[in-house]
Amino acid sequence: NIHPLDIENVKAEIQKKLIPPFKHQLQFRVIHPEKGLRYFKIEAIGIASKDNAEVLEYSNGFIIDITDSVLATLALKESEERYQLATAASESGIWDWRIENNSVFYSDQWKELLGYQAHELANEFSTWEDLLHPDDKERMINAVQAFLETPKNFFIEEFRMKHKDETYRWIHNKASAVLDENGKVLRMFGSHTDITEEKKIINHLIKSKEDYKQLFEQAHDAILI
Repeated sequence: NIHPLDIENVKAEIQKKLIPPFKHQLQFRVIHPEKGLRYFKIEAIGIASKDNAEVLEYSNGFIIDITDSVLATLALKESEERYQLATAASESGIWDWRIENNSVFYSDQWKELLGYQAHELANEFSTWEDLLHPDDKERMINAVQAFLETPKNFFIEEFRMKHKDETYRWIHNKASAVLDENGKVLRMFGSHTDITEEKKIINHLIKSKEDYKQLFEQAHDAILI
């Protein structure tokens, strides 16, 4: 009961490799009377006769049900596509760090926050380190190390990173972690949000408050005089 859409492909694959030695390796779908749609894989070899290289002496192979594997792969692909769509739709920059092999992913938005195109920044942990403000670098590296040693629910920090235009942008970072059965951090993933404008407003308000306080104190001194 090979799936109607796969019959011609299976026939074509077999017919084009009838002259030994041959090797078949193909996947196809089968409509099972009880289990419904299933995925199968065939691997077979054909050995030529010792007396005539064009005569098939024997062939052997196997067929296995790979439905679970295929469905898992399709589910993973769908999940990755949803992740990519969510990343593209987000105004925040997404990052993903697998500690075991030190592999890092930075979304296009993560790089765009700092004025770079996707190809201009390497997906490496050192990229983040190198772009940190000198006054924040040691503090942040220590904070990461402390989190790896004693992980909490979230890793939340604010720091400055160097923009392509040579200015520094304030970044709000919020991350979570995946732990193994022993509580060791296997993976961290989170987001970067540019809060530079918010920082400017806060600093302006602080300065205005200080100016007002200074003005008030000067006025009070004048009244006392």
